[in-house]
Amino acid sequence: MFDAELLRIIACPWCVAQGKKSGDPAKGTLNLVGEPQNPTALKCASCARVYQIHNSLPNMLISEAEVHT
Repeated sequence: MFDAELLRIIACPWCVAQGKKSGDPAKGTLNLVGEPQNPTALKCASCARVYQIHNSLPNMLISEAEVHT
């Protein structure tokens, strides 16, 4: 089971990087995808990147994220 409390402290790494480049903080809010008790991914509300969750651990590598619209 994914610890939903992590959503309060993690952000989309792509948006964080873009905010640092531009000097303007990016939002990067992540939302759970799938059933609340068994989410399958985290989706960024700002850039629509999807980070898969495997064995309750999110894969936050930008290079492995999928972009959904």
